[in-house]
Amino acid sequence: MSYAAMATVAGISEQTAARRYQTLVRNGILRCTATLDHRTLGQHEWILRITPSSEGTKLAEMLAQHDDMSWVSMTAADVVCLYQPQSAADNDLMLTDRIRSTSLVESMDARQVLRRFPLHTTWPDLGWTLDATQRERLTEAADPLFAIDRHGDTPNHDAADLSADDRRLIALLAEDPRASYSHLARVTNLTPARVATRIIDLTEAGVLRFDLEVDQNRLGLRISAALWAGVDLDKLDAAGHALARMSEIHYVCATTGPTAIFATIAARDTDHLYNLLTNELARIDGLHSIDVRTDLRTLKRSRVRTA
Repeated sequence: MSYAAMATVAGISEQTAARRYQTLVRNGILRCTATLDHRTLGQHEWILRITPSSEGTKLAEMLAQHDDMSWVSMTAADVVCLYQPQSAADNDLMLTDRIRSTSLVESMDARQVLRRFPLHTTWPDLGWTLDATQRERLTEAADPLFAIDRHGDTPNHDAADLSADDRRLIALLAEDPRASYSHLARVTNLTPARVATRIIDLTEAGVLRFDLEVDQNRLGLRISAALWAGVDLDKLDAAGHALARMSEIHYVCATTGPTAIFATIAARDTDHLYNLLTNELARIDGLHSIDVRTDLRTLKRSRVRTA
């Protein structure tokens, strides 16, 4: 969305909109990210729950440095991260050898992601900050292609279709998702029209995703937590979508393993988290054996970037 469109919705000048956005980015409150979703290219995605033998912080920091790891966080007992390998060879080496062989790891539980459930609302849900007219203007100004969290549950693209130019373009967008078409064209030696077409094509295919990363602490959401839950298999799909409707949930998926649901939660405080568990989650049919671990520290929030 352009600064002009933001300004129109907020009722401020375009210069003010640009200045405020840039201040939020500069202060680490907002960060726009562009990512290559390897799952749409037929690669696997894993939730890793790693118990450190010692020096849990050192292990978490080491994992956070890896390009294929994202959402790296530490609980009191383990390190949790999302792993998106770029190839089958990377997948095998990392899960069977690299992580398990380090002296910092006592054990690892790897759950393969089977289905990611699309969020029913944007996260964080800040729609209440706008009046009805502003929400209507926002809907009109937003490009649905980039405004909806598409998730790309079903692999629908052939990795062979990604040319060297595509991969270079995605890498540049990972560094600056708001780069202009003219700038990207100069760097890639493509025309601005070709750049625009490829971005749209890759986004429609679910290969390229744009996310807005927000420092939830600045929004008053002081608690982050990882949730594992057992679920009756005939109610798995409905339970996943029910969780995805909760505004406090910012990621939810079905996985392999004895607990078939994984989700990440943001809450204001312990009372808020308690109410979510005893009211919202308790009403979801089929959920059981819920295990919630609050984060002590989050080292990496963004999704994996392309190499």
